[in-house]
Amino acid sequence: MASIALVQVEGQIAAQLLESGQLGRESLEEFDRPAQVLESLRRRPAEMELVVVGARAPEPIRLAQRIQALDKLLAVTIIGTPGDHDTLRNEIRFAPFLNGAVRCETVAPDHAPDQLVAPLLDAATGTRQRRRHLAQVAASRQRLTTQAPPQPRRATYLEHFFAYAPIGMVALDSEGLIIASNHAADALLAPSRESLLQSRLCEFFPPKEVAGLKKLIRESAIVPPSPAPARFQLHQEPEQFLQITASALQGSPGDSSPAPESGTVVLLQDVTAMVQAEREAKRLAAQAAVAEAVRDSEARYQELFDFAPVGYHQLDTEGRIARVNRTELQILGYETNEMLGRPIWEFAEDPDQVREAVEEKLRGRRPPSSNLERIYRRKDGSTVPVLIEDRLQFDDAGAVSGILTTIQDITLLKQTRRELEEHARALEQSNKELEQFAYIASHDLQEPLRMVDSYVRLLAERYKGKLDPEAGEFIDFAVDGAQRMQQLIKDLLTYSRVGTRGKTPAPVNTEKTIEAVLQNLKIAIEESGAQITHDPLPVVNADPTQLIQVFQNLLENAIKFCGEAPPVIRISAERQDGQWLFSFKDNGMGIDPTQARRVFLIFQRLHSHVTYPGTGIGLALCQKIIERFGGQISVESEPGKGATFRFTLPAVEEKIAEVS
Repeated sequence: MASIALVQVEGQIAAQLLESGQLGRESLEEFDRPAQVLESLRRRPAEMELVVVGARAPEPIRLAQRIQALDKLLAVTIIGTPGDHDTLRNEIRFAPFLNGAVRCETVAPDHAPDQLVAPLLDAATGTRQRRRHLAQVAASRQRLTTQAPPQPRRATYLEHFFAYAPIGMVALDSEGLIIASNHAADALLAPSRESLLQSRLCEFFPPKEVAGLKKLIRESAIVPPSPAPARFQLHQEPEQFLQITASALQGSPGDSSPAPESGTVVLLQDVTAMVQAEREAKRLAAQAAVAEAVRDSEARYQELFDFAPVGYHQLDTEGRIARVNRTELQILGYETNEMLGRPIWEFAEDPDQVREAVEEKLRGRRPPSSNLERIYRRKDGSTVPVLIEDRLQFDDAGAVSGILTTIQDITLLKQTRRELEEHARALEQSNKELEQFAYIASHDLQEPLRMVDSYVRLLAERYKGKLDPEAGEFIDFAVDGAQRMQQLIKDLLTYSRVGTRGKTPAPVNTEKTIEAVLQNLKIAIEESGAQITHDPLPVVNADPTQLIQVFQNLLENAIKFCGEAPPVIRISAERQDGQWLFSFKDNGMGIDPTQARRVFLIFQRLHSHVTYPGTGIGLALCQKIIERFGGQISVESEPGKGATFRFTLPAVEEKIAEVS
């Protein structure tokens, strides 16, 4: 009787086989591990013709594949309970190339032993018949004279192709479990495991790749044609990438057995080398782009260097000229080869001093030069004044590797400077002469006027009533003219001394300034009934005496040109960008806007001195004082609507409590 190998068949089923009496204990070989039956099959007796595998054995389908690989004619039967039957049938259909090579039998606890043994004996008998038939075929082939080589069976070829394909192949059931895999897939996904069966494909990928992998498998069943291959990272250390293709699993053509509801065939190809090659190609392309950019940058730098509007030369660590641009060559009149390699001090008017300075800069003992004037000697022997700017250059180790120097021909600049100095001396002389004139005006011119005024007043007193009315009127005109002339000379002297006799600007508290002005104008304010109010006033940078003149002139004008209503004057100040904007607003008769600039000109009057006395210098004096402090003054007005005079003064950042 044929020997039957039992591989981890459940104890109850094995007992039924033995109790049936149709299979003797001596005809059964029972093994605990799949490896034992495989080893036994390799050295099996010739009569072993049937292998029985329990459904509860680890990975029965995988074991059946290995047994079939040893002997394609050996019958394999998987025995399980009725609950296992559907699962086993589906797994067999999903296992490539096993249809028809493996039988699936079931046994219930109340199953009669002979009902199970009979199919086993039939399978063994079928095995003997196949062997006998093949033996006859082999004998017949030996008698044939043809030289045609035997053709392998298609099933054997396909099974061999699946098992040893160069890319990984796995089959998944509807739940995503692996029900078949080849050697390449085993080596890619889990080389340390004996089998992948009953595992989920996603278990072998890092979490960041799971969502994409599930999406690929899901779309393979609903998107015709199959979705394009996608890359997934399998391992990070060492880095490994797989290209994965998935397609829906279909039943075999002509197979009458029902096809599974769903399943997926997944192809795995290791593309790590391709990914690394692509990365390397990108890196090399980036390097090439950077190199190209560097070359372009160097070309642009060389063009800028050569055609810069100032001269450039680069010194090495010995002070020799390593590079020089065209502008410097034109300034000094040399050719490039006449300057390269020569020490820079050979071109200087004072070579010893320049050599010492360059060597100390290269040794870090002296900082780079800035706005340094030197005299260089041209090729033709003439000299040229130049302005020098240095910048040290450093190597990767941080050591000084040279000096980059710019030189600028300042011949025209020095000529302009000399002309300006000459103009300054002429202006200084003119100012001295003007000051001398002011001194003469204050003493020599006023003295005759005082004498004329005195004698005219004596005539008026002595001959009052003795002369005719016309003579008395003439005497009054002479007295008034002398007084106005004295005031005009006095105001002109004050105007001329704004810049020469004024104090150096200092912080001034304008609150104290307005207090002093209001005290000076107390009588005029009371007589006119003027109402003067002001906001809190700031500290500014000015001459306190001249600032009093500005405030007093503006208030006097507001009181003088008030019109019929009593004067109402409001003084305010607003901070604007580092300065204060002051405003003097009144309700007076106003000014025609077309005359707004004229009122600040010296001796320019809008009214007769008979109606409104004055010399016409007050606003011109205000403008000159404000401009001396760096500010500006203006007026906004309309006839009959009052006027607003505005001027700016520099602010003082720190608040000063007491300012004189």
